[in-house]
Amino acid sequence: MTRPVSEFSSSQSRVRPAGLLSTSDFVWALITGLVALALFIATLQPGFGGPEDTPKFQFLGYALGTAHPPGYPLYSLLSYLFVQLPVGTIAYRANLFSAVTAALACALVYVIARQIGAGQWAACGAGLGLATGASFWLSAVYAEVYGLAAMMAALTMTLLLGWSARGGTTRLLLAVAAFGLGMGNHLTLIGILPAGLIFVVLRDRRVLSLRIIAATAAVLLVTVSQYGFIILRTRQGAPYLESQARSISDLAGVVTARRFADKRFAFGPSVLLTQHLPPLASLIGQELGVAGVLMLVAGAGAAIRRRPGGAGVLAGAGLGMGAIVLNIAGDLKGFITPIMVFVWPFTALGITALGQRLVRFGLDRQIAGIIGVLLAAAMPLSNVRRNDKDADQSGNHESARFHVALFTQLPTRAALVIEDYASDMALYYYKLTGEAGPRQDLERVSWDPARVRVAAREHRVFAYSRAAAVLQAQGLAFERWDVGGPALDEWVGALPAGSLIAGATAYVAAPFDLSRIGHASLRAAVRPRVFDAFALVSRRNGASWHDGDEQAVLTVEPSEIGTTLPALVGPLVASADRDGARVTAGGQTIAQVDSGRAFGIFASDGALLRTLEFRDGEPLRVPFQELIYELKGSTSCVNLSTETWTDLAEALSTGSWVTTLSEVGSVMIETVFQDSRVSAIGRELMGGGVIRTTGPTPNADGSATLLTELTRTGGRRPVFRVALDRPGVSARARVKRGGSRTSAALCADRPMNPLFRGGGNFAAVRPDFESESYFGAGWSDVDRVPTGRVRHGSSGATLLLPLAAASSYRLTLDLAASEPTTIDVSADDVTVGMCEVRNHIPCEVTVPPGARRAAVTALTLSVRGPTREGVPLTFRGGRIVRGSGR
Repeated sequence: MTRPVSEFSSSQSRVRPAGLLSTSDFVWALITGLVALALFIATLQPGFGGPEDTPKFQFLGYALGTAHPPGYPLYSLLSYLFVQLPVGTIAYRANLFSAVTAALACALVYVIARQIGAGQWAACGAGLGLATGASFWLSAVYAEVYGLAAMMAALTMTLLLGWSARGGTTRLLLAVAAFGLGMGNHLTLIGILPAGLIFVVLRDRRVLSLRIIAATAAVLLVTVSQYGFIILRTRQGAPYLESQARSISDLAGVVTARRFADKRFAFGPSVLLTQHLPPLASLIGQELGVAGVLMLVAGAGAAIRRRPGGAGVLAGAGLGMGAIVLNIAGDLKGFITPIMVFVWPFTALGITALGQRLVRFGLDRQIAGIIGVLLAAAMPLSNVRRNDKDADQSGNHESARFHVALFTQLPTRAALVIEDYASDMALYYYKLTGEAGPRQDLERVSWDPARVRVAAREHRVFAYSRAAAVLQAQGLAFERWDVGGPALDEWVGALPAGSLIAGATAYVAAPFDLSRIGHASLRAAVRPRVFDAFALVSRRNGASWHDGDEQAVLTVEPSEIGTTLPALVGPLVASADRDGARVTAGGQTIAQVDSGRAFGIFASDGALLRTLEFRDGEPLRVPFQELIYELKGSTSCVNLSTETWTDLAEALSTGSWVTTLSEVGSVMIETVFQDSRVSAIGRELMGGGVIRTTGPTPNADGSATLLTELTRTGGRRPVFRVALDRPGVSARARVKRGGSRTSAALCADRPMNPLFRGGGNFAAVRPDFESESYFGAGWSDVDRVPTGRVRHGSSGATLLLPLAAASSYRLTLDLAASEPTTIDVSADDVTVGMCEVRNHIPCEVTVPPGARRAAVTALTLSVRGPTREGVPLTFRGGRIVRGSGR
């Protein structure tokens, strides 16, 4: 029998012989599990959505389907039972299943800590320390297999240590059954086996009898036979089968993860020691925190000195699973989750041993007990402080709301292009569960352009933003299709407590129902005024409202709204007057309307969350941040080869071209422009490759040559774009020899969010990805700053705007510069105005009718003066109002 660490304080622990538990231990284990469960439920993902495999595991049990190898039959069967609970959505129930299994693992860690001789408070601290570790906590608030894996690993160890303390073949076979069942959820549990076998044989050699060996083999056979579920569901045609098997041979391939052969046990010692071990050790350290690491070292020392068999098998199991994880390339943060149930009990042992040593040095037992309690509490409390912000998923409603709205609003017999794993799982989830209505008519289309064209013959085709951009680079034209978002009242009411809303209105009524955010009486007795400026803290004290018939201005600061505020970006001002309503932060206008409502919404830590603009007459519905596009036709493309020069007139009709590479490799494009004064810039838009441009370099005959090397670097599909400083440039191109490809297709870059969409006379150009087509040569990529997004430009930077020649246009550009600057603005080389860029004054110019020569206008911003090249411009947004041609 293993020897316990001696008692050092009755208030800290009543230590019984190792492995034996009292009735109070079961009560403390229950409390530990319930506290962990309460934490997980409070921070639980509230519906569909989540990282990596979570969307799949949210419906896997409901469909009684199979996941990627090894298929996870135990998870599918148990979660099937759990999602029958009449609470929330199917996704919520699956997320709750992870929370429950993870909480049970925490309760079992308490038991294990007590079984190896730790005190009650220390064991409780270990269980809650496990609950609040960064990776473990996240695995408990999403639908994932790791909480169940941790529970089965902890259950196996609890039963094994219980057998060690009390003996009995039944207890041993229960431990074997838990191990066998756990193998049906996560095969890393096989790492427990070596230490477990050694421990059992050394503890009682009678287990080597033929009767016990036969019984053990029978239990393993019965529990592992759960993998027959994969054959059964394959033959039944389950609605989701990522792993399929119709025979024992097929099943062996699934269970051994044959398709992942290059990611398991395929690494040499050097890779394991230098590339795999450091991040594994780092993650375990992050889970424990500083206090946990120190107590782990103390606990390991205590275990070595006293040689308790229970601690030995616990350490061996953890090392065995660690060795398995080291040899697998995959989700390391998830893989360490079950390992931690073998690590945390040693921290409890360390606290108990430390208290004992303090008593030996003469410290009063009561004081030593208090120190032990404080150390036990410090581990989970420090973890909560470090990990709460990242682990709390309770406010993540956006994905579920967006997909419900999308699948509800898509027209009959629509087809949706599946751009990635997440979008595929979303379609599976909502078709299987019916939570967005009975949408079995929705068709799934891969993002191959030929298949999309075929689908378009009988369906309206829609795509997420990434797929739309890639397909547009292959000759298909997409335009934004609006998915109606939640009502403003509903959206505001769902904001997390402590969120700050700064806003202004011009010529319209109060913006939303103030009772939704706890300020129902703020405007109850005030007559409506023309202009309003306000700041409100959601569901907490803090509010101010200014109004007037001439103007309303509010500077948001603690003295004004009556509460403390987080650090905001510069002065935050909401104002409204005859020119409209606006919100500015740090001198930058972040939301503005001529007539209507403008908002800036900030998180409780001061970070900008959203900006919203509602013009008078527009529905008060908050747009989703996820965007959907509809196929509208095709764009002009030209095919290049190494054999001949090809005219680029069609590809450059909009002033820029886009392309993609279907495979990893590179291609070099040589372009010759007739006019050597042309400017060009190249950019890769999706993070899937690299673009390098050289030139344009002037030639002796007055032309210029541009070399563009495009390289796809991995599995992510790239989109390459080359933009000029004007449309309609005369040019020819070919593919240079030497690259991995001998051909390329360049397509005209057509805006996916057209100006004046829907026939209105107002348009906005923002420095974001969706407006990429409007930025010609001279502009940088999108740069994120605390007040939103900006682009930086040099003198001569060009906007490529499709402005009709018959209309006039008033442009208001929000520009900034490093010093007071004067710029000239020209449209197709015709000067239309000048601006003084200083003191946050907007640049306003009017483009008259007839000032344009092509369908796309080149609006060029030129800095005056001898230092023009050294004064960068910052573009923060632009508004365009279309007038009549008179």
